[in-house]
Amino acid sequence: MTLKQLRGIVLLICLGPLVSHAQPVADTPMVAPAEAQPVFQLPKPFKAIYKTRLYGIKLTATRELVQQEDGRWFLRFDIESWVAGLKERSQFEWGQDGKAFSHHYEFHRTGLAPDRHMVVDFNWEKYTATNTLNKEPPWTMEIPDGTLDKLNATMQIRADLKNGNDTLVYSVADGGKLKKFRFAIDREETIDTPVGKLETVVVKTLRKNKKRETYSYFAKDWDYVLVRISQKEPNGDSATVDIQQGWVDGEPIKGR
Repeated sequence: MTLKQLRGIVLLICLGPLVSHAQPVADTPMVAPAEAQPVFQLPKPFKAIYKTRLYGIKLTATRELVQQEDGRWFLRFDIESWVAGLKERSQFEWGQDGKAFSHHYEFHRTGLAPDRHMVVDFNWEKYTATNTLNKEPPWTMEIPDGTLDKLNATMQIRADLKNGNDTLVYSVADGGKLKKFRFAIDREETIDTPVGKLETVVVKTLRKNKKRETYSYFAKDWDYVLVRISQKEPNGDSATVDIQQGWVDGEPIKGR
């Protein structure tokens, strides 16, 4: 197995629906968001465990969202395998308009050369994000209102689906640059998973490299938790990651 293949495995599980050759934000008008619902429905706390086997390697990934005592939300993502370890963390709040705004983000990857450790702190009084990569000196960039981190962008998709907003275009602070992540609702589909049949909304990642296709499946009856990711590479390789266990607000996710 090549290092490129191993990194592809980590990218698929780690980024999930955000596996997209995102482009820096251009100086063009942003797509106007759909009008907010009269009452914004917060995504509920959840925990989901995913497993797959890629290139003969078993991978287990966990996503969990909890609300802290101070009212902020904490989202974690962990991946475990014998070839690599990865941890992502995001602390954020929900605004009254249903938009998440980040406070702190961490990314730690080990086992694949080189190791990578990234920390991003958001300052909403100054509208800046300070990035620290490994042991390099930190640098600060300006950010517009509504900028997300790479992890809580998945929660924004979930929140928008739950509240009927089909404009899935986000500004994301990624690697010291401001990038656009674009998605589109592709279809609704009933899928078979280890927890049973689930009714899902399928979201397609939009990218310039149209030969690579990535689809994310969100369970309609389970607060739009991400339950499947599938990706097809230009060379014909494909991979699917399914939920194995999950809970929404403490209730086990079960299909029919």
